[in-house]
Parts: sequence; C-alpha cells; structure tokens
Amino acid sequence: MPNTDRGARPWGPLRAGTPEAQKLALFLRAQVDASGLTMTAVAERIDYSKTQTGSFLSGFLPPRDFVTALITATVGEPRLRQYVQGKADELLAEAAEVAGTARQSALGPAPQPADELQRARARETRTADRLVRALGQQNELQQTVQNSTRLIIVLLGMIATLENQVRALTAERGLLLARADHSREPGTTRARLTRALDHQDRAEQELDRARDRQRQAEYLAPTVQQHIADLTDRLDRLRAGTEDHRDEPDQAPSTDEGIADVDPVADDIDQALARATAINDADEQTLQRLTRQLQDTVTDHAAHDTPHLVTAGQDVVQDNQDNSPPDPPTNTPTGDTDPAQLYAELAKDQARVLGADHPDTLASRHNHAWFLGEGGGFERAAVLFADLAEDRMRVLGADHPDTFTSRHNHACYVGKCGEFERAALLFVDVVQDRTRVLGADHPDTLSSRSGHAWFLGEAREFGQAVVLFAELVVDQKRILGADHELTLVSRHNYAWFLGETGEFEQAAALFVDVVQDRTRVLGPDHPDTLSSRHNHAWYMGKCGEFGQAVVLFAELVVDQKRILGADHELTLVSRHNYAWFLGETGEFEQAAALFVDVVQDRTRVLGADHPDTLSSRHNHAWYMGKCGEFGQAAALSVDIVQGWTRVLGADHPTTLSSRGNHAWFLGEAGEFGQAALQFAELVVDRTRVLGADHTDTLSSRQNHAHYLGRALKRS
Repeated sequence: MPNTDRGARPWGPLRAGTPEAQKLALFLRAQVDASGLTMTAVAERIDYSKTQTGSFLSGFLPPRDFVTALITATVGEPRLRQYVQGKADELLAEAAEVAGTARQSALGPAPQPADELQRARARETRTADRLVRALGQQNELQQTVQNSTRLIIVLLGMIATLENQVRALTAERGLLLARADHSREPGTTRARLTRALDHQDRAEQELDRARDRQRQAEYLAPTVQQHIADLTDRLDRLRAGTEDHRDEPDQAPSTDEGIADVDPVADDIDQALARATAINDADEQTLQRLTRQLQDTVTDHAAHDTPHLVTAGQDVVQDNQDNSPPDPPTNTPTGDTDPAQLYAELAKDQARVLGADHPDTLASRHNHAWFLGEGGGFERAAVLFADLAEDRMRVLGADHPDTFTSRHNHACYVGKCGEFERAALLFVDVVQDRTRVLGADHPDTLSSRSGHAWFLGEAREFGQAVVLFAELVVDQKRILGADHELTLVSRHNYAWFLGETGEFEQAAALFVDVVQDRTRVLGPDHPDTLSSRHNHAWYMGKCGEFGQAVVLFAELVVDQKRILGADHELTLVSRHNYAWFLGETGEFEQAAALFVDVVQDRTRVLGADHPDTLSSRHNHAWYMGKCGEFGQAAALSVDIVQGWTRVLGADHPTTLSSRGNHAWFLGEAGEFGQAALQFAELVVDRTRVLGADHTDTLSSRQNHAHYLGRALKRS
C-alpha cells in the first residue's frame, strides 16, 4: 500500500525483495521528503533519470554512488549529512549482504581480510573524530569573532559616552575657575574629570585588545577551514576505499589524548583558542568592572503540626533544567543589547521584503523566540514556537529537521511555563517523529528523549522518568561515550528521580559515581560537579546519615563560597541544608544560630518575602523550639505566617502548616488556651481546604483536643 506518513509525498508501492532493501528504500524516501524537493528536481541533481530514481526508491538495490548522490542532494547540513551517509551505508551493506550481491558492486572495493578491514574502520573512525573536533574548533572561532564584535561595539559606545563626559566636565571646570565660583568645589570636578579620563584610557586599551583577538580568530579561520576540507576529503576517500594507508598507524588511539597526538594542526589551533578564551574571559570581567565604574561616575554612590516538622526538602538543588535545552538559534546577533528585539524587527522586515514563508524569515522568527525564552519570557516563547512549528510544517513539511526543531522548542518552553504534563506529551510526539525520520541514535532524537524524561519527572511521574533516563543513559554511553557531558547530565537526572521514588540509598550511591566522573571530566570546580555533590549530600541525609550529610554540606559550602560567592543562590541553598541536617544530628542551638545568618543573608540578597527566605525563617523558628525556647519560636512564627499568607495565600498548605506550628509553639510555651483557639480555627480551614479526612486535618483536631484539655485542667 502507498506510504502515507504525515507530511510526506504519496509514494508508490514498495517492491523490495527483502526487508533490508525495504528498510533502505524507506530511509532514502524520508530524506527526499525532508528536503522538500520534487522527484524531478532530485533526479536532475543526482544525474540519474527519474525512472531510475523511482526504481531505486521503490526497493531495487541501488549502487553506492546513487545513495551518496541522493544524500548530498537532499541533506544540506554537513554534519547531519555525514551522519545520514553513515546510516545509509549500513543499511545498504545489510541489504546487499542479504541479497547475496557482490560487495564491490554495492559498496565499492572488494572485501579485505578481517584485520585489514578492522584497521580501515579504525582509520575512518579516527578521521571522523578529527573532523568533528575541527568543526567544534570552527564553531569556537566563529563564537570568538562574534563575542569580540559585540565587545568592540559596547566599548565604542562606552568610549563615546566617556568622551561626552570628559567634554562636559572640562567645560564645567573651566567655568568654575573663570567665575571663581566657590559655591561648588573645583577639586571635586577635577577628581571626576581625572577619573573619567582614566576610564576612557582603559576602555581604549580594552578596545585594542578586543580588536587583536578578533584579528587572531579571523587569521585562524582559513587554517581551520582548510583542515576541515582536507579531513572531509580524506573521509570520503576512506569510505570509498581509495585512500592510501601506507603512512597511517595500524590501530586507532583509544583515548581523546591519542587522537590529539596525531593531529598537530588541531593541537596548534586548540592552544590558540585557549589563549583567546583566556583573554576573552579577562576582557569580559574588565568590561563588567568598567561598566560598574562608569555607572558610579554618574550616580556616585512547611510541614506538619507536630515536632517532626521538616522543610529543608524544598531547597534541594536539581540539575540544570536545561538538560533538554531548546535547540539554539542559527546564528548570534552582534551590536545590540536586546537580540530578541533585533530578531523581531529583522523578521518583520524580511517578511515584507522576502515574504513570510522565506527560509530567512522563518530562521529570524526562530531566533526571536529563542532569545525571548533565554531572557525568561517562557510563555511568549512557547506561543511563538507553536506558531512557527505550524508555518514550518506547512512550508517545509512535517518531517523537515527545522520543523522538528520548532516543535522541540515549543515543548521545552511549555514545560518551562510549568505545564509539565503537557510538555511531556508534546515530547512523546517529537521523539517518535525524530526517531522515524532521523533514527534512534541521532543527537536530536536523544535530546528530545531527555526532554520527555525530564518533564515527566517534573510532572511527578518519577517512576516513568527513572525508566526513561535509565534507557537514555545506556544509549548515550553507547553513542556519545560514558564521559560525554550529556551522558553525565542524564546519569545525574536518573539518580535524582530515583531518589524521588524513595530509593534514597541507591540514589546516594549513584551520585557518588556521578561526582567522581564529573570531577575527573569537568573538574572539581565545575557547576555541574557542585550540583551532583549537593544531591549526594542531600540523599545521604534522606537515608538518615545526618552526620555524613553535615560533613559533605560543610565541604560543599566552603567550595561554593570560593567558586560562586557567598551570596550566590546555590551557596545559600547549601548553607540552609547544612544547618538543617546539623539540627537533625541534635545540635539544635548551633542549627538555630546558623539559620539566623542564613535568614539575614537571604533577606538581603533575595528579599524578605522570597520563599527561600521564608523557608529559612521557618526552620530558624523550628530549632528555637527544639532548644526549648517556645516563646521565641511562637513570636517568630507570627511573622512567618503573615509572610506565607502574603506570598502564597491564606489557604495554601504551607501557610496552614505554619499556622499549625505557631499554635503548637504557643501550647508548648504554656499558652494552652490560645493554642486550643488557634487549632480550632485551623481545623475549620483545613476541613474546608483539604477535607475532613486529610491527615493534616486530623492532626489539627488531635492537637486542638490536647491543648483544650490542658487548658481546662489548668482552670
């Protein structure tokens, strides 16, 4: 029957003699569908007749040059084309082997002995790895040029501002001296002028350095481009069996270091890039400092009602939620402080000049939505990507890679808006379609699988998330390698969601391995390493190993202060959890004292009504009560209840829990009558909000009866 895949052309029936040949034909048809080309256009580009092309796409076994020509004509992006070519070669080899066709008629050269074939594959793999490395270097160079351009534009603007300031201060100083005006201090104007001149001189120095870095990157670019061309040509010849291997080592290196040793050109480029990166980092810091100083010259200047209350859990640090990030923009704008607005205006003009359906217009709409999302505009980005996905589906076809990209990003930003279940459902469809068109092992498919698993976990479907991440880790290890950054991210997330199912000990054990591997691969100071260390410490505490958790959190806090700063949000989270688990070991007074400091710093950094600040205030009050200071704990709880009411509302479960704690502290302080009255009111509200049979409602009823009895007994 005809192939009627969504968004594809109505193909004729398949006439393949074997399942392997049918699989190859379907794969090649998918590339034609994704390209949007007609059969006539395809035939013209590959130098085969339309009849021949149709015959091979209906299942007759094609020669390898037909497959290569078809993929070259239909797959534009070089790295994707390399992947598709390799997949097609595998399918062609399987089909030829099953059909009993001579290998050289389908794949080129005659078969080699087993050891020679192994060496040939090793050479091909090594060359492909070097090509990937060179492509990465090319991307780094392009990014360096773009960053330098942006820095140059910002510095030019800063210098213009400083020049105007110098002129104004010079004129002001001249007027004051001419008038002998003692109502203002000439010395102050002179000091401001001296400072502005110093800033101008330093900005000009940084401008020269930025231009030097830009020239260095532009000088390296042709070398990298030629290296890529040489490697691409060599890889093609290796696959065609026409490469001379006499000067090539017999075995491929087993590590990345070995690969680098046989690629001196790439080594030189890596060293140059490392120097450029170091200069770039220094320049960025200098620019930030100059910006602050320039501004200075202008301005001059949770839980239960019972004593078993815990709220530290809400401060657990999870891994970067961008483990399933939106696919990035096609390029990066320069010279504008608001790239989202820049792309919005560009897309509008392109639609007017080129047409709404032009590829450049669609690409600018993509970048507009992406930068909006990166700036925190999740809801708007989700809407824009939904619209873009529909238009790309109409213009390019449902199975075009760009359509998949827009659908992936739409799902991602829907999830970032908090609609976790909907995001997970959207990712199901994206995963299925990318698997069908691109293959299960394609990097884009793996990315969408990660997004699906992540948002299932965010929707509290922890068990399903664990299963999906376990499968993803296996595949990523096989395809990307055990030490690949994305593999480590999935291992981290697998351990996290396993812990969320209640398997605390197993989660803690998994985080030990993740911490070790991230330390070895990324370094001990990398943010991802710190994140995994935090979660290891957290799950040690959840296992009841409070002492070990305290030690781990104490070490982590020291490192985070050094690396991130004492006021960084994640440092404050670790300080909160360190204080909490210290209290769980029985050190109530020390825990209460630590929470005093955390409350002060979170209030200063985040604000008094931030949920994290309220959480730390809540725990401070709790450990004051554990120290026996029930009166102080009750007094602190009054403000905490008011804060939660303002932030979350009177009926929120956290607000109701804080009211329960306040009442309990009153009772333990001897205010039995007030405690009974508070619990009576809480019973009414919890019955209305949670229901009469909810455990928190029953707990409040029990505490009401308890303190009412003690009040009556006292009277």
